[in-house]
Amino acid sequence: MFTTTAFSQNDTIVSQINGTVINSETRFPMNNVHIINATRVKGTVTDNNGYFEIYAATNDTLLFSYLGFETIKVVKPAQVAGRGNGHGRIWSA
Repeated sequence: MFTTTAFSQNDTIVSQINGTVINSETRFPMNNVHIINATRVKGTVTDNNGYFEIYAATNDTLLFSYLGFETIKVVKPAQVAGRGNGHGRIWSA
């Protein structure tokens, strides 16, 4: 889910991204998934319900990693219209 919360950081618009990481095989939320904004060197971890919040600007690279699973790289798009379901996917390596 991409929200409209935004602020300027060095003339770059940064917005809050939040969502839930779901295991694509079991369909259960995944807790303790590490989400790193590799562009800004900031990170967070999903809670017990797989929920996360992180700030990113257009074209920032987000890395989703979990022990024993393949790391997923996501680049934030320029614009996201409306509210999506915000679900990421992590699958076994």
